[in-house]
Amino acid sequence: MNDDIEELVNRVEAVDMEMNERKLLSHYKIPEEVVETDLSMKQLMILLSLSISDNSTMGELSEKLAMNLSTLTRAVDRLVEETFAIRQNDPGDRRIVRVSLSSKAKTVMDKIKKQRRELVASFMKGLSPEDRIKFVSMFENLIRLLSGSKNK
Repeated sequence: MNDDIEELVNRVEAVDMEMNERKLLSHYKIPEEVVETDLSMKQLMILLSLSISDNSTMGELSEKLAMNLSTLTRAVDRLVEETFAIRQNDPGDRRIVRVSLSSKAKTVMDKIKKQRRELVASFMKGLSPEDRIKFVSMFENLIRLLSGSKNK
């Protein structure tokens, strides 16, 4: 690894560790409806994916989340049991199974999105206008880089 890059990686790791040690994101709370059900991270990722693209097929979810179908099926089963998701066959092709958010899940995801937006806004307020633009650009570049590395 290039010395400059290694030093920057070390700095990123140090910041990450410092954030964890200080519990800097501890004010970001998962809504009670989710905590009470003890959903797994996989299940939360499914809910997040559905909040972006509701009424997805199991195949679409499997691809987006890089999760095999049997694992996804078990996770969706649990979401259906906990009334966070609705599973139904596609009327045009009964072999296709679609999953969508229940109204309960939509309420929870709206709370999570609102909290996340408030958290990002509070960070942004502490930055100069120029640094805000740099901050957002960095995340956009990170997405481009990660998307490109998937295809290699």
